[in-house]
Amino acid sequence: MDVVADLFGTVFGEGEFALATVIGVEGSSYRREGAHLIVHDDGAHSGTISGGCLEDDAADVGVRALRQERPMILRYDLDDDTVFGLGIGCPGTVDILVEPVRWRGGHDEVLLAFCREMAERQPVTLVRRILREGLDVRRVDRIVVGRELDGTLGDGLDGPAVDVAREALADIAPASGWVEVGGKTLFLDVVVPPVNLVIFGAGDDAVPLSALAQAMGLPVEVVDVRTELLTAGRFPGARLVHARGREAFGREIPVGPRTAIVAMNHQIERDREALAFALPSQAFYVGLLGPRTRGEKTLEALGAEAGGAADRLMNPIGLDIGAESPAEIAVAILAEIVARREGRRGGPLKERVEPMHPAHQTTGRDLG
Repeated sequence: MDVVADLFGTVFGEGEFALATVIGVEGSSYRREGAHLIVHDDGAHSGTISGGCLEDDAADVGVRALRQERPMILRYDLDDDTVFGLGIGCPGTVDILVEPVRWRGGHDEVLLAFCREMAERQPVTLVRRILREGLDVRRVDRIVVGRELDGTLGDGLDGPAVDVAREALADIAPASGWVEVGGKTLFLDVVVPPVNLVIFGAGDDAVPLSALAQAMGLPVEVVDVRTELLTAGRFPGARLVHARGREAFGREIPVGPRTAIVAMNHQIERDREALAFALPSQAFYVGLLGPRTRGEKTLEALGAEAGGAADRLMNPIGLDIGAESPAEIAVAILAEIVARREGRRGGPLKERVEPMHPAHQTTGRDLG
């Protein structure tokens, strides 16, 4: 079970749990700052904070944090072959904050509000001020910034911290991590919902694209007027939209800055209608399936309807991996969407020379 599904059942079912959060990474690690693990009082857990090597131990600590009703910090040296006898071999150090969340007996409303927002897939930032001596936590002050604004950090930090939190939420790929605010070091825990994918065209090649996108955790909408193709049997889990034309699309399809749109109607007029809607929109990615010549014809038919945004159309669509089958093409398209979201070019990691997106850089911070 993923963290969001587990949180929804737990938070709204009045359960008690511990929230484990990666708050520091030095060197290599499978997950970065802001990764979460939910731990129940029986040790059951969901989510990932590593490649599977730290979760069980962190869950044991989560149960202890619940029983002792106090937050704890764990530190793992992943380069130490003695860690659980696993010989993990990743040259890095990971710090994890474990916080109990209770409905009764002094539960923290701010932390609970943060978990509610995550459970409902709402963009939210929790700013923590962790007062400690080494790994010994004395107190954690918090302020949550989302649909609600609650909590306090003290020392006049609330206003500046809220500004930083809201700025982070405006980023397409925000980074969790440590920030300096008012001369204090605060941890910014930023959670945004996954980007959503809108597919125009319910042909056979849209089927693997929808399935793979959902396997990645992306909500999917499939848009077409062909009712014989637009069925739940072909697109399980996707929202099906029977509509045609820019006005109908505007009524039926919400589009924001976290939306990716792919037009794959295999028909120039329907693709023109899709692009007339998509290109002037807030969508961060707009792609058109087909060769370059077909894309040029579609844009020519579109004319002024592109709203001056024709140059942002991705056509041919997808990363250049030599994809041929519908499933391979789906991989290429989704890889390009992820690369665009993260501000990457896309290519072999081995050959990367450009700086990483800030969301994936190590902090280099000594948390001890």
